[in-house]
Amino acid sequence: MPPPGCRILVINRGGGSRRVSNHGSMLTGIMDQHPECELAVHSGKEPLKSQLELFRKATTIVAPHGAGLSNIYISRPGTGVLEFLVMNGQVGLCYMIAAAKLGLRYWALAFPGSSQNGAMTANIREGISDTSTPSPH
Repeated sequence: MPPPGCRILVINRGGGSRRVSNHGSMLTGIMDQHPECELAVHSGKEPLKSQLELFRKATTIVAPHGAGLSNIYISRPGTGVLEFLVMNGQVGLCYMIAAAKLGLRYWALAFPGSSQNGAMTANIREGISDTSTPSPH
């Protein structure tokens, strides 16, 4: 069960590498599964102050691996981070390490057929359920 006042922030990389090809249906799936949560999408084109507010207010952040996740440094302890990693290629685990040091709850998913320079199809039903559950501390 998601916490009261939950806010799910989804990073949309748009075009380029490690983008989510089914971004729209992924958002629909998240809202179908968590209608009580507020959903925000971060494109990276917002003014800096707005971007930082999105990350500070989020209770869960969902994103493919990439520089957009660097804003987790402003997130509150206990925030859930669901990072999409690629199966075909090497991706650093810098956000996993940062999340641990910042007191964030971290999960990673890798999707079949994903690669460093391509798109991925994200089926995250189970993953988003896990990140929305409050930690016991």
